[in-house]
Amino acid sequence: MNKKFKILLIIVITTIVSLLGYIQVKPLYMHTPAKNFEEITISEADSAKQDNNMALSFLYNISKNKHPIGSEENYNVRDYIIDCLNKMNLKSDVQSIEMNEAFFLKMKDEDKLKLNRTKEDYYNSIKQQAPDSDVDSFIKNNSNYDSFDDFYKYEIAGGNDIEEILNESFNNRMKKYNGKSLTNILVPVSANNIANSQNILFAAHYDSAENSYGASDDGMSVAGLLETIRLLKNNNFKNNIYVLFTDGEEESFWGANEFIKNNIIRYDLIINFDNAGSSGNLTLYHYSNDNIAKQYFKATKRESTYSLINEILYNPQSTYYQGETSDAFLFIENGYTTLDFALSSNPFNYHSENDSFSNIDIKALENTTSSMIEMMNYYGNNRVEEPTNSNFVNFKIFTGFELSIPQTLYITLAIAFIIISTLYLVKLFKDKKKIIIKLIVIVLLLISIATLILLKNLSLLFTTPLIMIYISNFFKNNKLKKVFKTIMFESYIFIMIQLIVPLMEYSFWATQLWGKG
Repeated sequence: MNKKFKILLIIVITTIVSLLGYIQVKPLYMHTPAKNFEEITISEADSAKQDNNMALSFLYNISKNKHPIGSEENYNVRDYIIDCLNKMNLKSDVQSIEMNEAFFLKMKDEDKLKLNRTKEDYYNSIKQQAPDSDVDSFIKNNSNYDSFDDFYKYEIAGGNDIEEILNESFNNRMKKYNGKSLTNILVPVSANNIANSQNILFAAHYDSAENSYGASDDGMSVAGLLETIRLLKNNNFKNNIYVLFTDGEEESFWGANEFIKNNIIRYDLIINFDNAGSSGNLTLYHYSNDNIAKQYFKATKRESTYSLINEILYNPQSTYYQGETSDAFLFIENGYTTLDFALSSNPFNYHSENDSFSNIDIKALENTTSSMIEMMNYYGNNRVEEPTNSNFVNFKIFTGFELSIPQTLYITLAIAFIIISTLYLVKLFKDKKKIIIKLIVIVLLLISIATLILLKNLSLLFTTPLIMIYISNFFKNNKLKKVFKTIMFESYIFIMIQLIVPLMEYSFWATQLWGKG
């Protein structure tokens, strides 16, 4: 085998491996609804036992018009969901709240507590930097402001006092929503109340953003849950299954907030669905506890994406945890054991007019519905594990195969790998290897140390290839050494693609949102 052929073969293999890694986190193309799509009725779908067009029909009706909270179109979607449940012979608990002065005054008090808590957090973070002096003196010596209050007002609160912010928000809400209603819909799908049974709640929101048809956010989740209910409503589950359709999610989770305040059922697990993208497989975003995520990985082998970008941004134990992005944030904040799922591929229609029925991915809706069916079947018949204080680092290698490693073990391995990699670097200098090899090792080693300190969960990605190369030096058979190195290189490419692609997509999406102001 000549040298040119070997290089070509490596390029071909690398291309195939990269493509396979790409498919793990992002679909190659979208299957959009046909322009001549014809909806079907629940009775027609029931007679066919199961029909993929039923979920599409639900979505078609939900996303006909923009339907933000308080609009007539929103009420129409609410009534459509209730009508569908009636046709399935299910009674729904319609929880309607009038949005009036008393409602918004109470919300104003809640917002005041949150803003004061945020201000206190800033104060405490600065106090940690100034242990030997008071905060006001520290601010005066290190900024252009005379006190913490001035610093917070102009640098954090945009030049407004907390009372000014609250009053402006109250007046805007009263002007826009006074006299309108906020409605949650709770459906007992299977409430047998067997001894020792657990209560499982599936949730999605049915309102859209102001300028959006809400097809993916969150029409696909609502449609998927309606279809799941239709197919499983007669199952005799061991646990009690409920489905919640919230309103006002796009206005700072108003529906979920009201539901939590008035809820009388102890839910052992809440599974929330709220999309950012319009294609691909479901991604596990937030979760309340590492142990719950670990059980989910054991519980289902459906096509579910768990990208390393989510480990950075949405793991509650992560330094860079992103909280307020869905109703799940409120569930977690209020102590509920929670899993939060979303479509994340192709997020560029998010909160725009392009989030419409014609731009969703049919395959994504099918995968979402199938995943919901599998989860309802599993959690309907199996006990939810008790949350623990143990932290895990989660890795998705490929579809259906995820790893959960105790964080203490992971950190121990990471430190060991850094030490071995450092020894390998010393050996390179002793053997007088090329400077480029030494530079690559130094860069990977520094990145590994930085990610261990800052993130605690990506360090092994950067030292593992160094360890593999170091191990290969002990192979006496030269051909075996090359095969081993090639396999390790391709495996590394496969995993890194799964990190890089979502990271780039997330960056482009975030830049696009910031560009809109």
